[in-house]
Amino acid sequence: ALSLVVCAAVYTILKREANRVKSPVLRAESKAWLLDTLLSLASLSAMLIAYIASRFSLTLLMRYIDPVLTLGFLVCMIPLLGKDLVQYSKELLGAAPASSTQAALERIAYKFVRKYDFLKAEVFASKQGRSLNILMYIYLKEERSVLQLDSIRLEILKALYSYSNWCEADIIFTLDDRWVDYTALPSLQQA
Repeated sequence: ALSLVVCAAVYTILKREANRVKSPVLRAESKAWLLDTLLSLASLSAMLIAYIASRFSLTLLMRYIDPVLTLGFLVCMIPLLGKDLVQYSKELLGAAPASSTQAALERIAYKFVRKYDFLKAEVFASKQGRSLNILMYIYLKEERSVLQLDSIRLEILKALYSYSNWCEADIIFTLDDRWVDYTALPSLQQA
């Protein structure tokens, strides 16, 4: 019982801190403690059920207690571990971040589209571990000075860094969207 309480307490503390500092390492560690908590719960349950079975002369059931609880434990853990395996594999391969992260980045971009009356913005992102790589295209309606665009870029970078301290961002302003579309390369060569 003590193991269950300690594991649950450590899991709760690590999960709260992982959410507070947005640390994938702490999040993974908290899940390891969750597994320990569930394993302790399964062991405690097995002992309790075995005790109850022995008190009521149900010794025939005792041989099934451990396998049933083990199967129950695995059934509970497979979705959690499978989800993590998929997520961490995507991050390892530099895949797109979670849709909530992509949506947050697009909200940041469109805040500046509205503020400075740009035509539109496109945001591409990939995530590896805690690092977030962002490529942002901002389409201008009219020409602006480099000094003004650099000032706006700095504002956007500050907003991105306030969202994630671990991001690297390239912000590209353009009037001519043909060069962004790689299929337009032949027409650019003739321009």
